[in-house]
Amino acid sequence: NMLAGFSEAGLLAEVGDPAAEQAYVDLSSDPQIEPLYQDMALLLSVMVADNRQSSQALLDRLSPLMSTANALQGLALEQGAALEIRLGNMDNAKQKLEQITNLTEVSATLRRRAEQLLTILDN
Repeated sequence: NMLAGFSEAGLLAEVGDPAAEQAYVDLSSDPQIEPLYQDMALLLSVMVADNRQSSQALLDRLSPLMSTANALQGLALEQGAALEIRLGNMDNAKQKLEQITNLTEVSATLRRRAEQLLTILDN
């Protein structure tokens, strides 16, 4: 059951269990789950990933959400920008943040965060 899977993954994430990432990865590829929820699980798998995880591998995982118009594109781009910063790729981070500011379907809060980060990176 999808809700049970998300609940279990969420509980694992709350206690910092690295198994949360894999639980979300499994949900993201479950064909019984609607695509929006698969995408949400994919994004959450990156958000709960251990800092020892390869930033490039996490970027690769996020790539489908960042590159196509979808309900989670803005949040995926924000996570992608953070990963680019971790990798020292400031130009790539700025590009992702600029993409967020150009999206029409993002919240004012997310747009503001992206603009603030751009200001910081430009200084």
